Amino acid sequence: MVDAVTLLNQDLSPTARLTYAVLTADQQVAEGSDTFDLDHIARVVGLAGSDALLPFLAELTAVGVVDKREHHGLGLVLSVNLEAIPPADQQPCVPCDDCGQCSCSGLREVCQSCSEVRASRVPEAESTNEMDSRWVYAVSTEADPQSIKIGVAGNIQKRLKQLQIGSASPIVLRWQSPGGFPLESHLHEKFTRLRIVGEWFNFQRTADPVKAINKAARIFLQQYDATH
Repeated sequence: MVDAVTLLNQDLSPTARLTYAVLTADQQVAEGSDTFDLDHIARVVGLAGSDALLPFLAELTAVGVVDKREHHGLGLVLSVNLEAIPPADQQPCVPCDDCGQCSCSGLREVCQSCSEVRASRVPEAESTNEMDSRWVYAVSTEADPQSIKIGVAGNIQKRLKQLQIGSASPIVLRWQSPGGFPLESHLHEKFTRLRIVGEWFNFQRTADPVKAINKAARIFLQQYDATH
């Protein structure tokens, strides 16, 4: 499956469009792997080598169908999006809470391997929906204050330092509250229609994102206290 809009995009050079089609086909043959032999891709496209491919990859990156970013523990990784994701909406790689490696393939800032380990020993607070001691936080980058990440952490300052590693713009703590996993899950569900990817939400049409998050959290915590 390829993005037809990209293949028909006249702003892209014919070679860039062909490169996208070949990359997509190569990724599907490799069952979703993001490991590409760029010299091979270049030869299929009709170029001398991977260096000659770079300008066309840059075209595809600019329209959001190719993602070329640093990933923790992996270095520079090239991946292909089946639908265009504007560069402004592409979030930095976040290190896994447990091992510090890339967590992009996992959920809630934990890599897939560590997720499997955690699943074998799910904390009672998460399995019973009981409140725990972790803090729920909302952060954004200084450059884009309307795109907000809602997460949970035992140590928020440590988490901020981890998030800053993968961001070119300063990370800003916008809001925090006790509530742990139950509150975080509620906020993710509450704002699901605003989700960009993972734990990032687009509050562009909300006048005061922090006020909206705080109100939703306050109502949930009041209801939680009344029923527990």
